Amino acid sequence: MKKRQVLVLLACSALLATAGCTGQPASDGPTDTGSWQAYRPELDRVARERMTAGNQNGRPETLALLAQHGRAGWYLWRNTSDALCTAALTTDGGAVIRCRPSEGPGPVTGTRLQTVAEMTPIGYDHWALLVAADRGSVTAASCGGRDLQVTPAGTDVLPSGVRRYYLVQSPWELAGKPVAQVLSDSGTETSAPLDVRAEPIGHGMPGQVCTAAS
Repeated sequence: MKKRQVLVLLACSALLATAGCTGQPASDGPTDTGSWQAYRPELDRVARERMTAGNQNGRPETLALLAQHGRAGWYLWRNTSDALCTAALTTDGGAVIRCRPSEGPGPVTGTRLQTVAEMTPIGYDHWALLVAADRGSVTAASCGGRDLQVTPAGTDVLPSGVRRYYLVQSPWELAGKPVAQVLSDSGTETSAPLDVRAEPIGHGMPGQVCTAAS
């Protein structure tokens, strides 16, 4: 039986207060995260309802808040088939839910970076991407040389190796060629592209096309 160890995932505001947060926010934005806590109980209620509605079959003990931005939050859970699900939710009940098969990104076969959940809006002016680093750690990420916010989001210990999850956040939808810096468990540093669209979705939402840093 494989050994799976998923670390407790914390709200973004809590992670930012710890040494576990690397990189810097890409730009100034709302910083009154304390006031956001007033919306947390309602977000949690919506998340619990959504994860058990229809055929979601979410396991309540795995529910965790990845990031919160005002009245919007991004949640993660595993269902009874062990599929990994993410949900962008709002306090008024809006939701975008995506689930991956139980095998997730597959076995750990070497040092690599994979996208687990694609670029997702959290409210109007905040976006996040969930990635997994196999046998390595994401130390930073950037868009055209400008730092993005990176926070650890958990670890899976699999028979084939260690997979670490990271949340990459931005005040705009990232497109083009954002990159992450990955430090392998053997000590080798490499740059890896983040898997995003070539162009932002648009629809009146903020977007940024990342180019290679000069």
